[in-house]
Amino acid sequence: MVTVSVKVQDELVKSYGIEAIKKLLEEELEYQRFRLLEKSIQEAMSEAGVDWEKEFEKSREEAFEEYQRRRTGNWKQFVVDVNIIFSGILSRKEIYKKIFSEYTLYTPDFAFIELNKYREKILKKAKKISAEDLRNFTLFIFSKIVVVPDYLISEKSYKKAEKIVESVDIKDVAYVALAEEFDLILLTQDRKLYEGLKAKGFEKIKLFADFIEKISVWNIPGLSSLFSPQEILITNFL
Repeated sequence: MVTVSVKVQDELVKSYGIEAIKKLLEEELEYQRFRLLEKSIQEAMSEAGVDWEKEFEKSREEAFEEYQRRRTGNWKQFVVDVNIIFSGILSRKEIYKKIFSEYTLYTPDFAFIELNKYREKILKKAKKISAEDLRNFTLFIFSKIVVVPDYLISEKSYKKAEKIVESVDIKDVAYVALAEEFDLILLTQDRKLYEGLKAKGFEKIKLFADFIEKISVWNIPGLSSLFSPQEILITNFL
């Protein structure tokens, strides 16, 4: 730390006062310090092969989307696919209890078809879990999910969803159609689906691990201490 003496004209001292001038100089120096910090971050990202402008624009867009969701009241509502339900049942981690309790989560009734279809796989993976724990956590999760009957999803939403998923994974059409119908983000653990839909310009989708990282900052104190991204991504069942 260095002390610097600066000569200031008498009329400025009379007009603003010494304290105000001191504060003005301190604020300007603080601003310049952040400019230097920004420059060093840009240089480090450039050396690492990261496109600073692209990342900044991505962050800006995500921040605006978050603002829009909060403004419209949808920021705590999401559509979830069956993989997240599977993972919640099998992991029984505290993180799932918090998410299913703190957020309103929707899934189409098609999820029941998938649950029944993969019943044996679920039970096989659940061998290390006591029957009572499996029963209790399953009932807990389904007491928190809003299951939406297929007839509440319009033909318009289904047709739009079919065009989006037809070359990615058509079996996920019900989840995308529900996200369209309710204008909500679809949370998924299926990276292939996520990348495929993103490539087609569909923005109402987010990877579950990314969602977890964000909400640990948003509004659930201590959440980040309850998980690691590797623990969240238990499996992609389908």
